[in-house]
Amino acid sequence: MWVIGKKAYENLKKTLEAENYNVVNILNSFSALETVSEERPDLILLDTAFLDTDGFEICRQLRANPKYRWVPVMMLGEKNEAEDSIKAYKSGADDYITAPLNPLELRARVGMILRRSRV
Repeated sequence: MWVIGKKAYENLKKTLEAENYNVVNILNSFSALETVSEERPDLILLDTAFLDTDGFEICRQLRANPKYRWVPVMMLGEKNEAEDSIKAYKSGADDYITAPLNPLELRARVGMILRRSRV
């Protein structure tokens, strides 16, 4: 599982590693797309406010490319506004969650996405 560009990476890592997930942080869009192709993650947690580009655009790029289309994407937002969640789903995200993150809800959503992707 990868967390791409999230400022609260350490908290996410701690929460998800407690469930025995391997968590890796990727800090720029170029290495994100390149690494997805090489490493084949089970899930990408993608920050909407990515460091060097719009997280929604990265999600669109993942969905537009047949090499990456299969990777589930959960977008992490800072605002709990319908406009951002709609934008996330329109860009191709499988789920959208906002800060502050509830660790139990995050683990439940990640587990649900991973179960669904293995079917």
